[in-house]
Amino acid sequence: MDREESESILRDIGFTHEQRAWIHPETDLYVEIFSSGLTGSYNLVRTFEIEEVPVAVLGVEDLIVSRLVMAKFWKTPEVEDFAEKMYSRWSKEIDMGYLDSLAKKQNVDDLLRAIAR
Repeated sequence: MDREESESILRDIGFTHEQRAWIHPETDLYVEIFSSGLTGSYNLVRTFEIEEVPVAVLGVEDLIVSRLVMAKFWKTPEVEDFAEKMYSRWSKEIDMGYLDSLAKKQNVDDLLRAIAR
């Protein structure tokens, strides 16, 4: 499925496009479509079906680190709150070894420690 088809489906099921993301107004579900290949772990990708359409979701560990990188290096501190909520919600299912390793590799292990308290 290409980007245009994905965006058409999101639009058809009620999502609106805002900056980089697609947001569903009733559920506050947030979707980003990346144009390049996966930079995270294929082993941690989760697949769901929404109205019979398979949707692959980046692993929560990669999402957390991605947002911490944005907060620290892109100077968008509001996304750190998103990372903290993701960490809190998924903490029992997170691959902590992978998360710690990735955070160190991306030089955001300080922010990870702060949200993990």
